[in-house]
Formats: sequence, structure tokens, C-alpha cells
Amino acid sequence: MASHLVLRNAAADLTLDVLNGVHSGVSLPLETGSYVIGSAPDCDLMLSDRDVSAHHMRLQFAGSEVMIEATGADVMVQDTSVPVGHGLHVKTPVTISLGTARLRLCRPQQAAPDRKAEKSKRTTWMIGCVAAFSLLTIAAVQAGIADVG
Repeated sequence: MASHLVLRNAAADLTLDVLNGVHSGVSLPLETGSYVIGSAPDCDLMLSDRDVSAHHMRLQFAGSEVMIEATGADVMVQDTSVPVGHGLHVKTPVTISLGTARLRLCRPQQAAPDRKAEKSKRTTWMIGCVAAFSLLTIAAVQAGIADVG
């Protein structure tokens, strides 16, 4: 069963979304700073996935970039493997894999177009359903099937 937790914070510099894994669906606002991610209870962000090591990685925000450091096990950043003891500077949005857990790190304004697109698709679908229902009603009246009292 997946976790579904969304914390909203207007002052957040970044948003961390869990895309895959035990905590899929969780969205956390992050402020500038440094975060240790792993399965140990003393981590800043704890993931319960079986293949996440105790202190798997560290995130450190530096201006418009994020430093991703593999501290306990290898990390995949987009399509780039980052071995233990190494790091990588990237711009957001970025997708990070820790074993089977997959995270997306983005700035709040970068996430907004995705939500707008989802809302637009839903609105288009609803308008299509209303139009189809209206056309069926008109066709039924024209065919004499509808009983107008």
C-alpha cells in the first residue's frame, strides 16, 4: 500500500516528490539547506524501501543548483550513475533513483505547468462528456423516443 502525504509550504524553495517506491505519492516542501536521505532513523528524510541504504545520499542546495552526493550506495541521477563517494551538480527539475525508489526534485514554479496540464485535460474531458450527452438528448427528441409531457 502506497503512502499519500502532501505537505504544502508557500515558502518552500523546492519540492521533493516520491514517484516510485514504498512512499509513492508523498510530496515534501524543502527549504534551502542540506538533507541526508536513507533508511536510518537519524536521516533528515527516511525511506523504508528495502534497497535504500542507511545513509544513501545527501542533497545540498547551492543557488540554482543541487549537489547530489552518493554517501552510502550508488545513485542514478537522470541517466547518470553516481558512485559512492562522488557527487554531481544538477539543475532542477531532476529525477533521482535510490534502488527502486524514485524521487523528483523541482522548484514549485516548475511543478505548476504539470498541474495546469492535468487540469486542462480533465476540463476537456468534462466538456466532451457534456457535449456528447447533449447531442444524444437532441437525437432522441428528434427521433421521437423522448416523451415530452
